[in-house]
Amino acid sequence: MTLKKFTFEDWLNVTVVLKSTNGVPNEVSERIIVSFDNFDSEEARKIQKTQRVVFNDLLEKKFTELKNEFYSKIENSNKPNELTKNEYDSLHLLILNKFTCKNNFCTSPIKGDDKKFSQWYYNTMMSHLNDSKTKSGGIVLNYNEIPSPNSRIYENGLVPPEVMISAFLKMFNLVSKLNPHKQFRNRTSNEPKNTSSTINELNQSILSIEKNERVNPFPDIFSSIESYDFFCELERVVVISTEYVAGYSFIFHKMKDEKLKYPIKKNVSQIDFCEFLKEQRGQEEIYPPKLPKRNPIRKQEIYRKCLENYLMSIQG
Repeated sequence: MTLKKFTFEDWLNVTVVLKSTNGVPNEVSERIIVSFDNFDSEEARKIQKTQRVVFNDLLEKKFTELKNEFYSKIENSNKPNELTKNEYDSLHLLILNKFTCKNNFCTSPIKGDDKKFSQWYYNTMMSHLNDSKTKSGGIVLNYNEIPSPNSRIYENGLVPPEVMISAFLKMFNLVSKLNPHKQFRNRTSNEPKNTSSTINELNQSILSIEKNERVNPFPDIFSSIESYDFFCELERVVVISTEYVAGYSFIFHKMKDEKLKYPIKKNVSQIDFCEFLKEQRGQEEIYPPKLPKRNPIRKQEIYRKCLENYLMSIQG
């Protein structure tokens, strides 16, 4: 039996909903549920690329929002050390799936902690967290669960639970570096809030942490987070859907460069890289997994600009 095929626009307009996102309440009952098998390869790649962009944009916005809220609380607190420890404990319990669920809501067991989620939202966060864990204990972001940007889940500023738990993980990474190693000076009872010493102390600590908080998401492929950024920038300006093999071939050979100390690791084979593209970039399988060496003149200027940015990042 031939599967009915749909288009990227069908997904974008929420005419159809992917199975991987069918937990969105009050939406899936009205839509056709499909899988990626219901799309031609080119249409599926468009969806997966859009999911990745939406996920990363929402994650950055939500993490920035959580971070600013936390900074504001510390700056206005008489007991910043206690507040930092409470936030650490709260995030830790959330990641360990230790919130209390009752009457369709899940709340923190810590008194005064205002984190509260519907049971569906909380369960989806935990499911995403468990599914994303690697054997080594790390986290691999899964974009396939992200609904269309026109989904109802985004109404009233709500973000998908998969994005929210990822933002909480980033916050836990940040707060864990402040607690318990960083000890802020508690204010005296008659000392005004927002004193310059407390704010400066906070800012110096945060700047030091943020400078080193980003981690390489694919250490088996790229030699550093800067190398991964280099790849992403090249991917954005070089790869086009009609010539994606040529684009990725260009990137692979440019980044497997001894003179640059191998941004793509020396031991990464073409087979490894093709598998990475399929699993992590949503690209159609390249078979046979060969990336012929190409060096088109029209891409040289684009490459030089990306290379300059990369060299600046590793020197800075």
